Amino acid sequence: MFGSVKNYIQDQIALVKLEGIEAVGRVASKLIFILLIGIFIMFFILLASFAAGFYLGELYGRYVGFLIVAGIYLLLMILFFIFKAPIQNMLMNIAVASAMADNSDKKEEE
Repeated sequence: MFGSVKNYIQDQIALVKLEGIEAVGRVASKLIFILLIGIFIMFFILLASFAAGFYLGELYGRYVGFLIVAGIYLLLMILFFIFKAPIQNMLMNIAVASAMADNSDKKEEE
């Protein structure tokens, strides 16, 4: 009797460890994916900014094009600071919804 209870407890402990490892793996894979997408988006924005700067430089003068692009980024930064709380809430809602979807997907598999 005690042997089977002991084995059951050990199996439950092993199961919890494996579920923890799976959860950490899922989170790590999502973070790596998001990081890679972020890197690609940053390279795209960087190259598009250079292209826009050179194009606007051809239209308005040598350095004016890059100043216009910098002004656009400054305007975006100011807007992000003004709307900081709504943006944070939106991102938090997306993260929670994603986590809940993963949790419900996992329950459906069982």
